[in-house]
Amino acid sequence: CAGIAGVYLCRTFPSRARMILTRTPGTITMELDVSQDHIETSRYTVHPDGLYLAWQRTKIVFGIAQDDSATTVPATLALPAALRVGLHWTQHFSTGGLPVVTTNQVTRQAKMKVGGSNLTVYEIDANSKTGGAHPGTETDIIWHAPSSGLDVRLVIHRRIGRVFPYTMDADATLLSLKPLG
Repeated sequence: CAGIAGVYLCRTFPSRARMILTRTPGTITMELDVSQDHIETSRYTVHPDGLYLAWQRTKIVFGIAQDDSATTVPATLALPAALRVGLHWTQHFSTGGLPVVTTNQVTRQAKMKVGGSNLTVYEIDANSKTGGAHPGTETDIIWHAPSSGLDVRLVIHRRIGRVFPYTMDADATLLSLKPLG
């Protein structure tokens, strides 16, 4: 749901989304095309201690388009290389002039079946607060499979206010580890 010029519009997401993963030496880019009107992309730099969030893009269209992309200053540890239950870390960064603080904790290890493959996954609970012109909160639960390097399930609850207020609730599970076409 989003607010535009005093009008609040809501829509549902399609039953399927497309995730595009691009790996180049030293970087990984994950683009989630939730719909043609909603795209979220994150670029990470690869370091020995893990993946650092270096750039983000969010494109949302509700009659008018809000398309924001910016580097994260500084690049911040988003996913440690060695996950274990109990591990926690905090990210402090700014993107597009908006201050963000995210606290992350690995809460459990589990098994999950994706496209016929049994994977060991780690559940990571992330809580973010954003300030500036788009203040808000986001709570994510991420199931990450180190063997594939992929987030295989995401549950997102986002609440953003002020200039372009919107809410988003999504629960997405990867259907296959193999690229589709």
